[in-house]
Amino acid sequence: MLTGNHPFPDLDQLQALYTIGQRGRPQIPSGVSLVAQEFLDQALQVDLDMRPTATDLIPHEFVTNFEPPSP
Repeated sequence: MLTGNHPFPDLDQLQALYTIGQRGRPQIPSGVSLVAQEFLDQALQVDLDMRPTATDLIPHEFVTNFEPPSP
């Protein structure tokens, strides 16, 4: 969604979900801030036991320091 496309855009959505389940999440696009990369690394953790809850992620700097784009 960061790029305007779903993960693995060469696959249909069901194939993309299967691929994520088998190989792990897609790469984070280049040019993404370090804070955003850290947030996505945590939020997209495939291993459920390692993935923080939404409540855990709310205080993350990426969420708390969000600045909407200029018009």
